[in-house]
Order: sequence, then structure tokens, then C-alpha cells
Amino acid sequence: MFWAGFMLHEIGFETMLAYFLREREKILEILERITGSRIHFSFYRIGTVRRDVSKVEMRYIEKKIGEVERKLEDYFKIIESDRIIKARLEDVGIITKADAKDYSLVGPIARASGVKIDVRKDDPYDAYDEVDFVMVIEDSGDAFARMIVRMKEIFESIKIVKQILKNLPKGTVPPITRFFIEKGMEVGRVEAPRGENFHLIKIDQRRLSRVRIRPPTLNFMNIFTKLLKGVKISDVPVILASLDPCFACMERVILIKDGKREVLSEDEFRTKYT
Repeated sequence: MFWAGFMLHEIGFETMLAYFLREREKILEILERITGSRIHFSFYRIGTVRRDVSKVEMRYIEKKIGEVERKLEDYFKIIESDRIIKARLEDVGIITKADAKDYSLVGPIARASGVKIDVRKDDPYDAYDEVDFVMVIEDSGDAFARMIVRMKEIFESIKIVKQILKNLPKGTVPPITRFFIEKGMEVGRVEAPRGENFHLIKIDQRRLSRVRIRPPTLNFMNIFTKLLKGVKISDVPVILASLDPCFACMERVILIKDGKREVLSEDEFRTKYT
């Protein structure tokens, strides 16, 4: 919802931004109530969770997501039919199915280009093989398709939450167990909002000797330059927003050397740094 609001903000639809942020606030209220925090939850523990969810809280969740779902149904109808939204997003930033595969794109970006890829379906973890949800696929590969995929996935997420609330295991929460791993290496991947999130962890003598995290953003940015060729300047922020990059998740860094100054003309800068 946060992304959808700011995507519409990029094309001047400020009212929809406010609407989406209002509904997002209800989700944050749920998270704060059951975890104590709105952003960094620190809820999970290895083999357990920090605290149980009461029946009162479960009813609260059902009520809130019901309110959100009803509002989003109205917003989705607007997005699907509004001629201004379609004029700004359709045929903009097209990623073909072949390009999506060549650039190893994942998540809603790939699914909006017709690529069937979702870790929750391809390699189920946790309880994803026990819940019913649809892998949302669009074929046009443009910014509008990416909007539609993400909107439909919100409804699939709500459907998953409803199923989980009905089937939460009974009993007490397992206690937190302290343990040590002498040596080993494991990899894990989960379906994050932007797509597959890959982690590799290696342990030697009870200490982390290697950690490798591969978020989906880097590949999105690799194709970004290709999408910019020949487009209107006004479409650049739309294309960038439709990719939903997390710059903090990038795997590359720029080293800035302190103590050195250079004054360069435009031509000198181009020669040296491009």
C-alpha cells in the first residue's frame, strides 16, 4: 500500500496517496498491537515467537483487515478504470518476458512480465504449502501491469492472513532455547515484497565467518538503464517508481576519498568518470 500510494503520487494523484496511507496506518496499528512496534518487530525467535496472539487480538486483526479490504476494493476499481492513470502507466517501461528472464528479475516485476516465479510456490517454506493463494501474473510488462500485480497481491495477502487466523495452532508458545552451532553453512530464501531474498550464513568455531545477502533490487537497477532509452523525461520517475527499488538494499557501494578536492569542467568530468 505504501508503494501504491507513492506510485500514484508520481503521476500527480495525491488524493489516492492519502487514501493508501490511511489504510496502511490500520495495518501498522495491527503490527504495533501484536508486536509492540510499527516497523522493526523483533517478533520471531528461532523455533518460536516472542509472544502469543490472543483471541481478542485475532478478532481485532479480522476487523481491521476487513476494513482495509473493503476500501482497497474501491481503490482498485479506480486504478483499473481511470483514464489518466492508464494514460500515464500503460506502455511505459515495458519489460518483455525474455528480458525479465535474461536480467534474472524476481517478484512482482517478473510476474508482471509473465514470468511464473514465487518462492512461496516454487519452494514453499513455513506454512505456505498449507494456505491457498494465487500467483498473480500479468503479461504486458509495463508500469500498469506492475501496478495491477501488486494491487492483486494485496488481496492475496489478506486472504492468507484470514486463513492463518482460522488455523493458528492451539497450545502455548514454545520457549526460547539457547544453543550454539560449532560449524556449518546454510542458505535460505524467502519471498519478500520485492521478490526473492537470499541469505547465506557460514559459521566457524561458533562465530559468523561469512554472511551473504542478495536482495532483489540490484537486478531491477540493471534493467533500469535499458528502460530509459528514448523515453520522455516525464516517464523517468514513473518507470523508476514502478520498479520499486530499495537503494539501501543495493549490494554495491561507492567509496568516497576524503582529503582531496578536484574542480572539473563538464567535459573533464565526462572523460574521467563516464
